[in-house]
Amino acid sequence: PPPPPPAPPTAAYARQWLYALALASLMSWRGRRKGSLSRDGAAAAFAVGLVSCAASVRLGLTLIAFFVTASRLTKVGAARKRELEDGHTEGGNRNWVQVAANGALGTLLAAAYHASTRARGAAPEQPLDAAALPLETALQAAYLCHYAACNADTWASELGVLSKAKPRLVTAPWRHVPPGTNGGVSALGNAASAAGGLLIGAVYWGLGALLVDGEAAAPAQWPLVVLGAAAGALGSLIDSLLGATLQYSGWCSKKQLVVNAPTDTSTRICGHDVLTNSQVNFLASVITSAAGALAATRLF
Repeated sequence: PPPPPPAPPTAAYARQWLYALALASLMSWRGRRKGSLSRDGAAAAFAVGLVSCAASVRLGLTLIAFFVTASRLTKVGAARKRELEDGHTEGGNRNWVQVAANGALGTLLAAAYHASTRARGAAPEQPLDAAALPLETALQAAYLCHYAACNADTWASELGVLSKAKPRLVTAPWRHVPPGTNGGVSALGNAASAAGGLLIGAVYWGLGALLVDGEAAAPAQWPLVVLGAAAGALGSLIDSLLGATLQYSGWCSKKQLVVNAPTDTSTRICGHDVLTNSQVNFLASVITSAAGALAATRLF
């Protein structure tokens, strides 16, 4: 049998982990300092960042692009959001559950990608090529689509709620619902979803052009931008459908805003109290990632 492929040089491997340690530390420290992460959220973000950055510079910086843009958008229109959202916290202050909902799947995909390239003795930065690199192509596409869906959901939630037009329920488009209702959609929110996904696709494509050796011999990589935008739109749609059906939304007569759990003073608008917001986000990203991995077999 042929000998096993050589492992990457030890010095290069050590440098990659030092880079990952530095970037993950900076990401969690910055999130804690800016108020976008709680203490346990910062610890979870460190773990998520460490694995993705160690797997690949490209994967790590794509994660950073999601983290930075999502954190900034939570501060847009904060005063208006406090009037519309129950328990709104300026800056986000995400705990470990929320970080895991947005990062657990991406971390698993990054770990699998790292194990695959390491086992082959291949460079961490690889093009998407379904014929030559089927596993790594599927893992990269799933990773891209995961964070495109997460970014799209964040952009839609943070910007869509500020729309002057009253949202409509995704399962009953003729029905207007109060801002902040799970499953409520608007033109601004839909546009934000596609833009959030497109940004992740563009970042992943641009980083590939800078970092991947031999990309010219692989299939054209520009469809990554389209894949990101499509994943953003699909992920946001799935999130809205799950939110409208399996997540409770009610109008609280005492607080005069939408609440996500039944109370004595709330009247149900839509949905059933089955899933939390974090669970909805996680399921939407899983479905979108699977769809992205499948689409990559035809696109690349």
